[in-house]
Amino acid sequence: MRSAIARRSTAALRDAYDAVRAAMPAARAREADALRRRAGTVPVLDDLSRRPDLGPDGEPAYSNVLVDGMWDNPNYWTRYAFTRAALGLWQGRETGLVGKFNRARVRETFARFGVDTVIDFPRERGRISRFRAEARGLLRDVTTPDDIMRLSLPEEFPAEVFYDGLLTRQRRGTAEPADPMLVDYLAETLANIDTARRIIEAGGYDLVLLSHALNYDFSALAWCAMRRDIPVVVLYGDFGSVRFIRIIKPNDIFFYVNAPTPDEISAAPPVVRAARTEAGSAYLDSRLAGDSGDVGAIFAFRDRAGDIDRNGIAERFGWNPAAPIVCVYGANWFDFPHSVEMTNFRDFQDWIEATLDVARETADVNWLFKAHPCDDWYPSSRGPTLADLVDATAAPNVAVVPKDWNGLALMRAIDAGITYFGTVGIELPSIGTPVMVADSGWYGTHGFVHYPGDRAAYLDALRTPWWKGIDGTEITQRAREFAGWYFAGPDWHCDYVFPDDSEQEAIWESLPGFLERFALQVEREVMGIRDWMASGHRFYQVHKMARDAMEDTPERQRTG
Repeated sequence: MRSAIARRSTAALRDAYDAVRAAMPAARAREADALRRRAGTVPVLDDLSRRPDLGPDGEPAYSNVLVDGMWDNPNYWTRYAFTRAALGLWQGRETGLVGKFNRARVRETFARFGVDTVIDFPRERGRISRFRAEARGLLRDVTTPDDIMRLSLPEEFPAEVFYDGLLTRQRRGTAEPADPMLVDYLAETLANIDTARRIIEAGGYDLVLLSHALNYDFSALAWCAMRRDIPVVVLYGDFGSVRFIRIIKPNDIFFYVNAPTPDEISAAPPVVRAARTEAGSAYLDSRLAGDSGDVGAIFAFRDRAGDIDRNGIAERFGWNPAAPIVCVYGANWFDFPHSVEMTNFRDFQDWIEATLDVARETADVNWLFKAHPCDDWYPSSRGPTLADLVDATAAPNVAVVPKDWNGLALMRAIDAGITYFGTVGIELPSIGTPVMVADSGWYGTHGFVHYPGDRAAYLDALRTPWWKGIDGTEITQRAREFAGWYFAGPDWHCDYVFPDDSEQEAIWESLPGFLERFALQVEREVMGIRDWMASGHRFYQVHKMARDAMEDTPERQRTG
């Protein structure tokens, strides 16, 4: 075990190395190029964000806003510009936040938006060493991952959020209490909570705009603002669309998806429900064909061309092709498992280990375990992988799905699927294949998946042919209707789809043309954000779909 002095010395050397690299000509050239890319585009966003015709009719409701700049992405700045226009924020006071990444670029971007007051979060936080003694005290009796989940933190900050952040730092499926860096990770969390509290209390803000509500810094800001009844809006985007989230109460930080409730879907008129089902069907067909642009779909369906069928699976693993095949679809170990409320298992590895125990005992079923496609996007996992855990079972009826198998071909070859709460829980039912989920998640009560209940009920169900008797036609219709609310956009979107955030700096080059091409859709989006903020609804995507499904306005006719 390395000493704390050695660890700090290593960190200091790393910082010095990064400083030297930044001073090198090639690094300076890259930074200059990055600033050039955005220099011509941010003024376009600034002009859009100041359009009075898109903003509130009267006085703006918010006059003192904290704006996150700790995550730097062209799509995020576009979403900020939309919000700035919708709420008339440019007329009031805006304070920016910079983090430890892309600091010069973010300051330059804030300056071009006319945001002159900027808080440096890392400098405001100072040395985390001030909190090591407190961290050691909190960790005194911690010997297991479950002990970490029971920590009592300042501001009643959820231990689950600390646990998720710990997984991302350790790059593991289950937290390692013996990690010599654990004290520093907790000290970092304590420092972030303290800094967030001081920033929120000193600023007198009436609105906080964040890029995320995950990890130690973003979540601390969201949590401290929420506890002081300050509105928090996460300017989130996914699947090529704007998907803002409002954080109002404590549990909101554990529900990070723009999912409608069953009541919201059932309340829609039949003509609207039919339109949503049609839109969901079109989107899912495109997604399963590998034509959608989000990273997960690209890895699962576009980049994996290896064809497979039921007989091929049986032949490869020496299985009886007449025996049922159930595929367990894994999750990325450390991709913030508690960002959707997780109640039945501690983490994804805990779930896989418990599921494997049952699979090994259930010899009349052939079990496939499939790693999450985005594991290729996050390749630096430490500790046991899903494949390691499967190999350790040494059971002839349990195997790992090869990486090159195409996702749709596999889906057509199996009898049933199991997921925690991944998107495959929508994709599989959409082609009539039954799915069981380990937790209610964000779609478990919508009628297209089997949700047994608590942990014990899930493990009991694994031992049974739970998929028999499920109506494939019914789950297909329900899944496709849900997809029409969750994945798809309203009719007026047409081809108005943002590039995936993962394209990063390259987006700056195409952004002005994108905004010009879809000027009418952008105007409608901004006005929709304005209406959503006034509505009080938690999720912009759900509000937009519910509202626009009922409208037949001239704007819709012009843009459709």
